[in-house]
Amino acid sequence: MATTPLPLKFDYLPGFEIETEHKNAIRELHGFGKKITPELIQCYKLGRSTIHRVLGYDVTTRARPGRTGRPQQLTDARVNEIIEYCAENWEQRTMDY
Repeated sequence: MATTPLPLKFDYLPGFEIETEHKNAIRELHGFGKKITPELIQCYKLGRSTIHRVLGYDVTTRARPGRTGRPQQLTDARVNEIIEYCAENWEQRTMDY
């Protein structure tokens, strides 16, 4: 019994997020299609660790896709505001004396 191949328009650039539809396709091919990892690597041109990471996801979409790391405690803009505030208050205190 011949199966129809999936239409593959997969333009993945390293360092970017893999689209949800492709994550779903990888998971379905592995789970329902009984494709093993080397076949998925050949089909999607991804590394073994990337394939295993996609298969290990609890869900296919990320909760906060824009978040890449820990938030900074102080941003540069906030530091500039604090410096400006301190400078203004210092000038007022020196004038009072």
